[in-house]
Amino acid sequence: MPGTALLALELCAVLGLLTVCSFAPGFFFIRRFAWSPMEKLCGSVGLSLLLVYLAAWAVYCFGPRAPVVAYSLVAALSVAAAIAAWRDIVRLRHSTPPSRALAGFVFLLLWTFLLLAAIRVYSGATWSTDWLEHFQRCLFFLRRFPPNTPIFPVYQLPPRPPPL
Repeated sequence: MPGTALLALELCAVLGLLTVCSFAPGFFFIRRFAWSPMEKLCGSVGLSLLLVYLAAWAVYCFGPRAPVVAYSLVAALSVAAAIAAWRDIVRLRHSTPPSRALAGFVFLLLWTFLLLAAIRVYSGATWSTDWLEHFQRCLFFLRRFPPNTPIFPVYQLPPRPPPL
């Protein structure tokens, strides 16, 4: 049971960090713009995802082979941006349109999880090993394997020829 509780705690922490990283960096930069609250919400999410993507790309291309510290720094900067802009975040949260939009998003998220929970078996029929190919492609980039590493079953990195 303690392992399950720890796993649930880690899941909550990761979801919280995902929320912070998906909102705070962009909001830190656009909070002073003369936009409506909904524009600030949408703009901050878009800019945050772009900034986190660019940071992750820079860490992958130019960072160390074990990038845990660099990714932790990106997450820490996101948390620092949220702390620096906390008054503006509270002000945005008390505005009606963003609150309704967030409530609608939470409803859709819970509804989607409920629908996913209704699926009894994720067999995939004859595509049952398709996940293995995608998993190995992820490992190829995460572990920086040599370019000629075969990917299940016999693919190289680009599985299809370029279009003519």
